[in-house]
Parts: sequence; C-alpha cells; structure tokens
Amino acid sequence: MNELISLNRKLNRLGFFYAFLVITIVIVAVQYLFKFAYPLNEIEPINYFLIKGILGLVYLILLMPIAIGRLNDIAMSRWWVLIGWISYPFTLNSIMVIKLTWGIDINPMSIPVLGINILFLLFILVLLFKAGSSNNAPHSDSLPLAGER
Repeated sequence: MNELISLNRKLNRLGFFYAFLVITIVIVAVQYLFKFAYPLNEIEPINYFLIKGILGLVYLILLMPIAIGRLNDIAMSRWWVLIGWISYPFTLNSIMVIKLTWGIDINPMSIPVLGINILFLLFILVLLFKAGSSNNAPHSDSLPLAGER
C-alpha cells in the first residue's frame, strides 16, 4: 500500500493508463449507483451536487499520487498537479453548488471556465502520451543539500 501512494516512484505510460482507468471506472460507477439510489427529483438539488462534488474531490485526491508518479517519469515538476486543483472549482458540479448555495450565476461555457477545463484535459493527455525520460535518477524538485553532489 505504501508503494501505491509513494510520491517518489516513477510510473510509465501503461501503468498510468491502467491506474487512471481503474480510478475513473470506480468513481463513475459510484456516481451512477448514487444517481440511481437518489434521483435528482427525490432529493434537494444542493445535496445532489454536493455529493457529486465530494466524489469529484475524492477522484482528484486518488489521481494525485499516480499523476505525480507519471510526472516523475517524464521529468516534469510535480507542481503541474496544481492544474487539477485549480480546475476543480470550475467543474460543472462545483458551479451548480455555487449557484444553488449563494445564487451566483457562473456561465460554464464562458471562455475562462472552458480554458481551465481544457488545460486540465491537456494535462491528462500529456501524462498519457508523453514518452518517459531515459535517465533512471530519481526526480527531485529541490536543490541538493550541502555536501551532496
């Protein structure tokens, strides 16, 4: 279990694809079970979108270790994971929660919202298709400590 969530390992394209696919299938299955157990017309819309939003947050949390592993493999900074956290408030579920809670109307088809979601999609595509680095040295975002070479 420790190696599964390790942030220092490298993950190749195939490993990332399988992990991404399994996590996505599990989250989508849970969302459909929730949708059939509690249809939108039987519960308050705010509760429906809050629970779907929480599932989206769980999805993002589960995706983070495998995305970092893949970033280590393609020699990119781990800071790229922030794209997911920046785009999360602009998902359709989050926009609906904001609208139902505070009455603020955000157009999900506006250029900034679409741009942020397209940026997240491009990030996932880069993780899926960019070839891994050829060096086997562990990736680090920090400078070497004093006395290290």
